[in-house]
Amino acid sequence: MQTPENFIYLIISLFFICALLQEFWNYLLCETKLKSFILDLPNKRSSHLIPTVRGGGAIFFLFASLSFLILSSQKLLPWYLTTIFTISSLFISFIGFVDDLKGLTAKKRFFCQMFCIVLNSLFFYLYFSNTLAELLILSILVFWFIFSLSLINFYNFADGINGYISLQFIASSISIIIYTYLSIINTSNFVIIFSLIIIPFLGGLILFLRRNVFKKTIFLGDTGSTFLGFFLAIIFLLCSYYLFKDEKQTNYLSPLYILLTWIFFSHIIFLDCATMIIAKLIAKVPLHIPHKLHIYQIVSRKKGFTHLKTTALFFVIQIVLNILFTYLKKHISTFDFFGFIFLYLLLLTIFLIKYHLKSLNFKTEYIS
Repeated sequence: MQTPENFIYLIISLFFICALLQEFWNYLLCETKLKSFILDLPNKRSSHLIPTVRGGGAIFFLFASLSFLILSSQKLLPWYLTTIFTISSLFISFIGFVDDLKGLTAKKRFFCQMFCIVLNSLFFYLYFSNTLAELLILSILVFWFIFSLSLINFYNFADGINGYISLQFIASSISIIIYTYLSIINTSNFVIIFSLIIIPFLGGLILFLRRNVFKKTIFLGDTGSTFLGFFLAIIFLLCSYYLFKDEKQTNYLSPLYILLTWIFFSHIIFLDCATMIIAKLIAKVPLHIPHKLHIYQIVSRKKGFTHLKTTALFFVIQIVLNILFTYLKKHISTFDFFGFIFLYLLLLTIFLIKYHLKSLNFKTEYIS
């Protein structure tokens, strides 16, 4: 295994390699004939007015897979975990890219996503079994199956304005990593592993955001949004492994605590989309009918915010709440802390359901 100093040089090198790869992909999409095959044409539901290239996130899986391969080569992660993650990432990204090119039915997308999640669950079971009790592992993976399937689709649903879900991904991923680091006792290898996982990926993501937010010449596409949801779910699950390795973190309520943690660190997107689905069911509006009634879309219209202002606002909100969450965890008992988080999420869920019901009833011009 390399020295810490060598790992620093490696991480910095990977950051710039991923950035260059993303910029090359941006060039291929925006400046070559490939552009004509993958244009997103504006319609009445769109937030853009001119045809824009989508598929900017099609190579995100390369950045994450490269990090996992290096971690396995240094014996910091088992090879079987890296192999299945790489295959699943490629598959999810490919399905998303095909969807960007010619469109796929919701059933086909859902089946492919479910297949990848089940596959990863089986191999993570092997990984967790070295440390945790079987019942605990099964509880975590059942929660993770439901959560990750939801998160992948919610990231896809919420991809409506430039930079929104990319910055939400950054806020959620970095927050859960810092929270985990501060919560565990044995931090050996943790910093190296998660620095290798997230920092090179950010190199590519930042170069994508340059074209997406500032130049406005490229979109994530389904391939990028679904992968970001999947990758975030993987990061959450890996962090949970480290939380459970710490004996003081483990009790019979731990799986529920972990689920609440996952939801909280991604709750701006997660609850917005989940409560919209519930509101549609209550209002008897077909789930497949698109709309422009996500909270960030309503705020953007009411306040007249640009995409950049709206994206920055919700990024800051998620970051601030995540910091408060981490701070509170250190200063009150675990039971009281998660009781408070549960109450907050419950009240917010009720409020959002009522808000979405009102939106569905009175803003039919934004439903198509």
